[in-house]
Amino acid sequence: MLSTVILAIYVVVFLLLSLPYLAIVKLVRVIGLKNVHEKMLEVFVQFFGKSVIRVVGANVEVEGLENLPKGNVLFVGNHQSYADIPIMLGFIPGVKSFIAKKETRRIPVVSWWMVEINCVFLDRQNLRQGMKDMAKAKEFLQEGRSMVIYPEGTRSQNDDMGEFKKGSLKIAQQANVPVVPVAILGSYKLYEQQKKIKKAEVKLTIGEPIFIEKLSKEEQKEIAEIAENRVRIMLKST
Repeated sequence: MLSTVILAIYVVVFLLLSLPYLAIVKLVRVIGLKNVHEKMLEVFVQFFGKSVIRVVGANVEVEGLENLPKGNVLFVGNHQSYADIPIMLGFIPGVKSFIAKKETRRIPVVSWWMVEINCVFLDRQNLRQGMKDMAKAKEFLQEGRSMVIYPEGTRSQNDDMGEFKKGSLKIAQQANVPVVPVAILGSYKLYEQQKKIKKAEVKLTIGEPIFIEKLSKEEQKEIAEIAENRVRIMLKST
């Protein structure tokens, strides 16, 4: 219980203290210093991600960084825990946007930073709005931003992995960016398993990229299943 309280206090204080930095980041973007803006974002998200995981007490082993291609990609992974997000932010280089539930837009400060890194708030209840949201995600990919999507649609909260939703990776095809499968094993043990913060060993595995243009038309139709199988294989081999 104490660890959970400490983490909550840390996150709140950290985010409040980040507000002046956020103001500077926004100013840098407005005046058009794109490279500086990107670097400032990268410094922030990586520090935030790693520091949260450090406070939680997780030991994260990372494998497969050499598989990351040049340029932006669509990261596709299993989703065991809330901790998956800071793990992805802190331990994979570069700025990454997330396709998140629309409800997260109501969270002060957190949502302000999410907007700054081009996160998409997906409305899963309204089909028409959801399609517009995914179109926005496609635009961000086309503009050079890497994105993260969890095609299961929800946290498994254990070692199991649900099926990837068909059509969830269509934006990678439309934007013609590589799909990078990512497997996270053990993150649910940090909180979800016992509903309180607890130290645990976590492994993050980055698989070889799937290049859309190298797939046949039939394979492109099954891209979600191909990515799902890659992630399942990585989970079993860890």
